[in-house]
Amino acid sequence: MPDRISILWTVAEVAEFLRVSRRKVFSDLSRGAIPCLRLPNRHPRFRPGDIQLWLELGCPPADEFLEKKRQNPLAFRKECV
Repeated sequence: MPDRISILWTVAEVAEFLRVSRRKVFSDLSRGAIPCLRLPNRHPRFRPGDIQLWLELGCPPADEFLEKKRQNPLAFRKECV
C-alpha cells in the first residue's frame, strides 16, 4: 500500500500535468486560484483527483472549489490517479 503522502503531487508535477511553468503554479497558489494542501513544513501538495475535478469545473477559485467540496463530499468523491 503506498504511503498517503506519495499520492500527492508536488508543484513540479502539477505544472507538468497542467503544462505550465512552476512559476505559474506558485502564482496561482499565491492568488488562491488552485486547491492545495499544506504540509507541516508549509510546502504545497495537491490531490490529483482534486486537480482533475478543478479543471472539469472550469478552474474556480480554490476557496469556492473547497466550499463546494465540503458541502457535498459524495458528489466530489473521486479516486486519485
